[in-house]
Amino acid sequence: MCAPARGSPVPGGHDPGVTDNSGCQGRRYGSVFAAMKTRSLRCIVRIDVERPRSQHCWEVKIIRSGDSFHRSFSDSKFGGKQRALEEAIKCRDRELEQRPTMSSFEQAIRPKVTNKSGIVGVRRTTRMVRRDGRTWNYRVWAVTGTPVSGGKSKTRYFSIDGMGERKARAAAIQQRKDWEESLRASVEARSRGPVGAAAYR
Repeated sequence: MCAPARGSPVPGGHDPGVTDNSGCQGRRYGSVFAAMKTRSLRCIVRIDVERPRSQHCWEVKIIRSGDSFHRSFSDSKFGGKQRALEEAIKCRDRELEQRPTMSSFEQAIRPKVTNKSGIVGVRRTTRMVRRDGRTWNYRVWAVTGTPVSGGKSKTRYFSIDGMGERKARAAAIQQRKDWEESLRASVEARSRGPVGAAAYR
């Protein structure tokens, strides 16, 4: 996620900072240039500060895992605020083509730094259960995943004491594979439009 930059508010005092899920952060200045009202300022931030040094520019910020991009377009260098914005938009469009947003399926199968099991979404842990004022701790293999694109994340637990270490781990891994296959299919269905997506509602 991009770190918020120091910028000046839109005329009128309203500062509509927005962050989207594409790894970009920017601000929309709908009233700045009438000719650009229909053009997205995604991944573009306006900077207007006087201290510690005067800075008036547009910044392009794109964040991807292991691959980030940042470039400034100053008003003075490009001959004014509008020309600087036009160059920033061209740059943003060009860089986004080289850094496409990952689909929900691609994000789901990406290994996490904290993963210790070697299987994405699968971990060995202890599950605490409270019932009738008493507490039990169970050794389990837990699996987390999102079976449908845009849907809620799910978690299942497989008891080591009840199934044994190997069977519990194998069951968790199989559940994860099933959910990934379901997610992949739903992403592909959504890419085909409303008719394909209807099957996963």
